[in-house]
Amino acid sequence: MPHGFSCRLSWFVVSLLCGFVAVSLYAAMKWTFLMRSGPDMDQSIARAAVVVTGDSRRIRFALDQMEQGRFDRLLIAGAGLDQGRFVHQFALSERLLQAMERGEIELADRSTSTLENAIEAFCWLTRNPSISEITLITSQSHMARASLAFDRALGPYYRVSRMVSDERKDRRRPLVHTPEWHKFLATWIITLAPQSMWVTGSIKPCTRLGDLMGSKFWERLP
Repeated sequence: MPHGFSCRLSWFVVSLLCGFVAVSLYAAMKWTFLMRSGPDMDQSIARAAVVVTGDSRRIRFALDQMEQGRFDRLLIAGAGLDQGRFVHQFALSERLLQAMERGEIELADRSTSTLENAIEAFCWLTRNPSISEITLITSQSHMARASLAFDRALGPYYRVSRMVSDERKDRRRPLVHTPEWHKFLATWIITLAPQSMWVTGSIKPCTRLGDLMGSKFWERLP
């Protein structure tokens, strides 16, 4: 076999393999995005919940779930939260007002992005060692990258269930052809880096080892 032909054949095989890997990776990411976009169907919903701001309907949905007794604890994470304005805006019932007074509803107002929401949730969990699993609440279009960020921030220490505040009725419309698809890919890449590189504002990541040992979380690890 001529040497030149052999080289061309080798490059062809390498190119074919690279193309196969690229297509397979894209298909896997697309499948992951679609699967993460919906609510969990195969596991129970945790009694502690975290809802991220960005749409008041998400918060209203989470508060309604809390009102119905679906959750025992609720963290509302996002910048610009003010307790006085919050109580007035959402016209909290007496039951929810009492839950807020007891600390069962908390506002985390430092995070300015989905990545920082996840970090604030992790810090909240390290201060509450009795909680080992959470339900993440957000809109369906936002759920894929939000759940990815939370899974990466919380690592193997906590289980995250998904609950969407506005499940889409038209399931035939492809979610991947939206800006969220590109944000999901960016989140997947960014969250491979240390948490200190996720932040853009004043929020500081918790010291994972120090917080876990401080809360004696290591006692729950296998």
